[in-house]
Amino acid sequence: MKRTNDTRLLALLLALLLAAGSLAGCTASQQDAGLPAENAPEESAGIELNTEGEELAPTDEFVSPKSFSAKTMDGLTLDSAEVFGGFDVTAINIWATWCPPCVGEMPDLAAYEKTLGDRVQLITYCIDGETAAESAEALLKDAGYEGVTLVSADGDFEALLQQLQYVPTTIFVAEDGTLLTDLMIGSPQDFAAMYDEYFNAALRILGKPELE
Repeated sequence: MKRTNDTRLLALLLALLLAAGSLAGCTASQQDAGLPAENAPEESAGIELNTEGEELAPTDEFVSPKSFSAKTMDGLTLDSAEVFGGFDVTAINIWATWCPPCVGEMPDLAAYEKTLGDRVQLITYCIDGETAAESAEALLKDAGYEGVTLVSADGDFEALLQQLQYVPTTIFVAEDGTLLTDLMIGSPQDFAAMYDEYFNAALRILGKPELE
């Protein structure tokens, strides 16, 4: 019961933050976003960082994308090991072409992605990237984003998508796909500072040096 009450409180906090403009995001209804309605939750998760303890401490409400295959915007098919391999932490920004905050933050995302070294990476997943491929490709090109964009996925990643209610949502995972922090829901006003905070929280959980 306490967990349910905490989740409701965090959902209310998220709604207030979105309304106040601290975080900007779109409600991803399953019909509009193209996300499966089956098993979709009635409430959103919190936005607090989960950084306590030395072990990996993901929230237990979401599936960790440990095993899946995904198609990229370039037409490649990659498995989870190929997507995450070689990086301590991967951030995946999940967005949609019809979501103004998603599109609005894309130049900041593109610029930030170029500042990252070889220990962490920032990629994107466009939930309507197959049905609106031309629009998605044009938006990414206009923003100057040169990283990897996924447009479909199965397995654990598909199961995670079924749980999401808002875009943009960003997840931070270890090399094996384990969720390291709570989700970043919405678009932060100070993009670089917020992403640095989440990346560093994830690296601390792994016992790795923080970003310089």
